[in-house]
Amino acid sequence: MEICGSRGGRSDLVPYRIWHYITGGLNFGPASLVLYLVGAWAAYLVLLVFYRLYLHPLRRFPGPKMAAVTVYYAGYWDLHMSGQMVRHLADLHKKYG
Repeated sequence: MEICGSRGGRSDLVPYRIWHYITGGLNFGPASLVLYLVGAWAAYLVLLVFYRLYLHPLRRFPGPKMAAVTVYYAGYWDLHMSGQMVRHLADLHKKYG
């Protein structure tokens, strides 16, 4: 009994149609999809760093590049360095103006 016909020996069930729609008709499995998503995420991070360092309107202001790249810079100084962010900011103002 055919539900909606067949394609290459596979019955045309709803999960197959959904997978075919997600992958755009390409023939790769879930492991390749995960690898593709990890690669896309890594490319996003590289482009985000490039944007923040070279294209962002605040790029001309002096300061540590790590603070420009990530939002975790202040959290590192506040949490990991036992609340030394205020002292660190004073040092940064002395160094960068």
